[in-house]
Amino acid sequence: MLREAAELDAELEESRVKAVRLRAEQGAFLGVMESGTFSLGNPGGGPDLLERASYTLQRGKSYALVGRNGCGKSTLLKAMASRRVGEIHPAVTVHYVHQEVSLTEESLAMTPVEIVVNADVERRLLLAEAATFEKAERAERASNGGERCSNTSTTSFDGARQQEVLEQLSLIESDTCASRAQQLLVNLGFSDELIARPMSALSGGWRVRTALAAAIFGRPDMLLLDEPTNHLSIGAVLWLVRELTTNPVWEDRTIVVVSHDRFFLDEVCGDVLHVSGVARRLTQSHGSYSTWSQRRAEQQKAFAKQVELRRAEIAELKEYAGHGFKYGGSSSSINKMKMKEKQVTGNPNPNPNPNPNPYPNPNPHPHPHPHPHPHPHPHPHPHPHPHPHPHPHLHPHPHPGREARGGGRRAGR
Repeated sequence: MLREAAELDAELEESRVKAVRLRAEQGAFLGVMESGTFSLGNPGGGPDLLERASYTLQRGKSYALVGRNGCGKSTLLKAMASRRVGEIHPAVTVHYVHQEVSLTEESLAMTPVEIVVNADVERRLLLAEAATFEKAERAERASNGGERCSNTSTTSFDGARQQEVLEQLSLIESDTCASRAQQLLVNLGFSDELIARPMSALSGGWRVRTALAAAIFGRPDMLLLDEPTNHLSIGAVLWLVRELTTNPVWEDRTIVVVSHDRFFLDEVCGDVLHVSGVARRLTQSHGSYSTWSQRRAEQQKAFAKQVELRRAEIAELKEYAGHGFKYGGSSSSINKMKMKEKQVTGNPNPNPNPNPNPYPNPNPHPHPHPHPHPHPHPHPHPHPHPHPHPHPHLHPHPHPGREARGGGRRAGR
């Protein structure tokens, strides 16, 4: 589990770096994130958790991802973070906070403040670029006797770009990042003594709080939170609610939350994504969690009433269908009762006889030997002529074997 979490964190870090660089070149992505139709596989094996699912996420909105335990909420959130579903634009930065915090050997030796500050990918890349320019400038001064070359065409670095980097660092207030990170940790319940500890000396709960502080400090375009209030005190929960709902930073960002804290969902989220484990569907609706819960309760009550009415109707039909056989009745009544019984059982064929021919052949197997009589038809008609001739003695075609059989009887007499 920890190995999988470490691989996911490394994958997320790589995608964040690519997104920041792409945004610096092409600008931020301001569109709507619409997922195509996808299926969500079950990591434990078995049928898919979701089939033909889709969703639409808009900037500036917060979504509560809800559903019964084990239906796949955390699995879907993890798949969104890893960009395996949802078709997230590559210029969108994503931070994913979950309960399985994985730390490298380098991060274990860092303090919580250093972990939080390191989450600002843009600042980290700008500092690295500024350091490169500074190193090149020192090398150039050394080669020119301590003076910077005035000819920009022969310099080994771009002075204009260096100025842009310095201005951007000043714009994001890079110098005050440590104090802002420390205040963020204090708001989440850290004491000065805990802040001074290395990450290796912190318990799992404090590591999760550090990861939450780092995600907030990083100001991602998409913030994915899996049970963010599990290790927080009431005061820390209230501060987190105020941060996500009142800070202008989150007005143009997207938040998706999985939580059992109904208060937190109601205060933070204005839309709902519902995972149905039975139907394997993902439905999206507007409104708070309480509004959605009330609406769903009414729908379930109406559905239960329909089921009860259907059961009562089936029971009444069964009783009516069996009445004629228990207490007698005319043939027409019994036939009606049979039709009622078939209506209950759902038999689409009202005719119990599968043979559509009302006059079945009485002799389904032909005689193996030739017919002894020279009649043009191989089998005599089993029924009398439908329209007997009014004058039998004037019949144009008398039966050839009738007189022979009659004559035989007279001869015998």
